[in-house]
Amino acid sequence: MNTSKISGGTGGVMICFAMVVDGMQGLITLIPFIGFLIAPVMSIFAALLFGIWFSHNDVSMMDPKRVLGFGGTILGEVMPIVNVIPFWTGNITYTVIQEWRRPSEI
Repeated sequence: MNTSKISGGTGGVMICFAMVVDGMQGLITLIPFIGFLIAPVMSIFAALLFGIWFSHNDVSMMDPKRVLGFGGTILGEVMPIVNVIPFWTGNITYTVIQEWRRPSEI
């Protein structure tokens, strides 16, 4: 019986949405000047969205095991040029897989 806090469907949607956010940020970053201003704002909204989404599933991004990854992702995504690297996809995928592998609580 799967008692993970994040279901397979929810985890898949989270990972796909992270890929969409990273793709949009990568394309927006290519727009001179305006892209450098819009992409960090998108990162802030993505951080809020993923933080609330994980919190809704009882998974804290401020857990000592996850806080450095989440903070590093935010920092990397806010910096121009560096935000082309898919930090959100990597962090969200890692967090979801770790949650799936975690032993179930009784």
